[in-house]
Amino acid sequence: MKSNDYNYKHFGFEPYTEESTGRFLLERLEGPKIGTVAPDFTATTLDKKTIRLSDFRGKIVVLEAGSSTCPATIGTTSDMQKLVREYPNITFLLLYVREAHPGERVTAHASFDEKLSCAKRFYEEEHDNRIIVVDDLDGTVHKQYGLFPNFVYVINPQGYVAWRCPWNVPRRLEEVLTSLIENPNAQFSEEYLLPDIKHVEFRALRRAGWKAIVDVIRNIPRGIWTRHRLKRLVSKK
Repeated sequence: MKSNDYNYKHFGFEPYTEESTGRFLLERLEGPKIGTVAPDFTATTLDKKTIRLSDFRGKIVVLEAGSSTCPATIGTTSDMQKLVREYPNITFLLLYVREAHPGERVTAHASFDEKLSCAKRFYEEEHDNRIIVVDDLDGTVHKQYGLFPNFVYVINPQGYVAWRCPWNVPRRLEEVLTSLIENPNAQFSEEYLLPDIKHVEFRALRRAGWKAIVDVIRNIPRGIWTRHRLKRLVSKK
């Protein structure tokens, strides 16, 4: 993907297709594999401090990607708040990435300050109790970890990827965390789980504006085909 196409102005499936090969990127989570060292990165907190992933070495870290216009992110926010309360010794990071469904109210990020402002609005409106860190304007960390709009990684205290999934499914994440607390060196198999449609929160689209809603309507046929294709992929694993 060309770097200047990262912050797309209209939702579609083109950003999830590799130009050189035509490969559909949503079929497989790229990025660090289970059992490998999670690449260190820097990101910016809401109060404009710089932190590194390595700052949390020695603790279990849950790294989730999300944005205020991502229905999958918003749909799992309340469940994630519950996990933060239940596991106070685990570090939960929400990496704020590009807007999944930009519209006229919440637009594609044109500057880092604009992206930071969107992340602050997300924090205020969702009352999120995780550590929210903002990726740079070009999505350096997002690309490094696989570009899915709502991926989740679990990193063990030694800094290795213990588990990952293209989409955050809190019920499965909680099972992984329970096992990892009992055995910090536990590793898990690769999984491709789809978000539960019941927990996809479409108020994220209303927040973005009518342009985002229209974009989704235009892509409904492709979306149905995509979900069917991904469900077949899941059934084979």
